[in-house]
Formats: sequence, C-alpha cells, structure tokens
Amino acid sequence: MPVEETVDASSSDIAKAYADIAPLALRYWGPNLHYGFWTGPGDTSPIEVATARLAAIVIERLRVRPGDRVLDLGCGYGHPAVEVARATGAHVTAVDIDPRAVAEAAEHARRSGLADLVRVTRCDARELPFPENTFDAVLSLESTPHFDITELYPLIRRILRPGGRLVVETPILLEPMNPALGKRVADFFDLLRIRSFETPETHRETAERSGLRVTELADITRNVNGSFDRLVRRLRRHRDELAAEYGAAEAARLIEVFAGWAQVSEIGAMIMVASRPAATGTTDEGEGRTWPTHT
Repeated sequence: MPVEETVDASSSDIAKAYADIAPLALRYWGPNLHYGFWTGPGDTSPIEVATARLAAIVIERLRVRPGDRVLDLGCGYGHPAVEVARATGAHVTAVDIDPRAVAEAAEHARRSGLADLVRVTRCDARELPFPENTFDAVLSLESTPHFDITELYPLIRRILRPGGRLVVETPILLEPMNPALGKRVADFFDLLRIRSFETPETHRETAERSGLRVTELADITRNVNGSFDRLVRRLRRHRDELAAEYGAAEAARLIEVFAGWAQVSEIGAMIMVASRPAATGTTDEGEGRTWPTHT
C-alpha cells in the first residue's frame, strides 16, 4: 500500500533517534514499542505478550465500531493500528515520523490483509494534515513525551469529532521534576529525544483547558514496572551481538542507560481517557469510572 509523507525538517532529531534505536527495540523487545502490562508478581508472560495486552487494554477504551475513523498517533511498527482495525472494523490512519517504522507498518497491514482499513502516513504530529472533525477516536501509545502537550492536546481536540474519544497511554512523573531527577533521566531523555514527562494532573488540566473532558485517569505503574528490567536482562544476554553491531563501548552505554532508567522510581505510567464534548444534552457514559488495574 502507498505511504504518504508530510514531514517537516524540525522533526529530524526525533526521527534519527528512532532510526538508531528502533531496530534494537524490534529485535530485543518486539514490534510493540511500548510498556508491557503484567497482572501481578506471578505473571510470567513474555514481553511480547505483555505489550500486546497493554495495546488491547487501550484499544478497548476507544469504543469504536466498523466504519469509524481512528488516528494512531506515533504508530511505530503498526501493530496496535492493525489490531484496532482487526478488532473493531474501524478505518485507521497511522502516523509516525520514522520512515523505517512507517514502511514496516504499511507492510504489516498488507501482510495482515487489512491494508484497506489501515492507511499509513509519515508526518510530524505537531502539524497533523487533517481537517477539523476528522476522527471518531485518537490513540496515543507513549508518544506524548515527544511533544509539548499544551500544543498537542488542542490539535487533537480540533481533529476529533464532537463526542470523539482520546485514549492516551504514557509514562508519567509520580512527583514534579526537580534538578536531581532531571540529571538522573538526562541520558535516557537524550537517547530518545524526549521533550518532557508530566504528572497525571498536568495531563488532566492541560487536556481540559484544551476543550477535552477527562473521564478516566488510571495509574498502571505497578502493572508496567519491570518492563525495562526485562529489557536489560535480554540486552545483557545478547551483549556480544550488540557489541558486534554497535561497538563494545556503545553497547555498554546503551545497556547502562536502560539499566539506569529501570531504577528511576519517580517515573510511572497511566492511561487517560478524554472526549471532545458532544452536543448539549448528551453524556459520556464512561465519566467517573476508574480503570481496573490488576496488581
């Protein structure tokens, strides 16, 4: 299937970061470039199963039907986008700035027999090329750290139809950023060109100031904890392969960066569900509910 492209040069740093790191993640983490979700200490699911589980949890919250239009913002290799189409029959537009990921996403949709439902576009999410009221739902799996959410959430509200839903799964700050914490996370932020992490309340307040109504905030920190510990164990088992590809010094640095990140207890994860208010007199039946995390 054809891949459309509307990328501004200002995205080159993020695109390069993912071009460098995504092949490593694909090999040692799997095709879903986000946290895994484990139900508790006794859950020994492999990483690939746990990441697919988290994607399924997020997809369920979209509440879309056949014929609805969904935007996957930061689609990576396209597996969540394809699962949305497979599970719901919705038409999915999947966008990312990494050209390799976009090509892989398009190919995955084709191999899955869902190319007619999944359209892949390479673009800068800060300049989404879609008119107002385009989508019934927007999905964001760990893409918000690359943006200023005071700019991103108004863009999302604009392209959502009245009554449309936004489901965000993202790393969060469990306490406000401070200089000491900033120093500890600097290497990881630089590796992935992360712009910022925010607290759950900052996400809520920013979304609501943007004209969205937040209906769920769920702390899934306990469920995703251990994701990077598992990754580091895999990387250490394959240290020789890493050294052959990246050089011994760079391989050691990568393992050290991920190992350090795994120890940052001030970072958690959440799922936020929000909607663009519909016409006066209608309600969002999900309002006030809390996501049932499995700890």
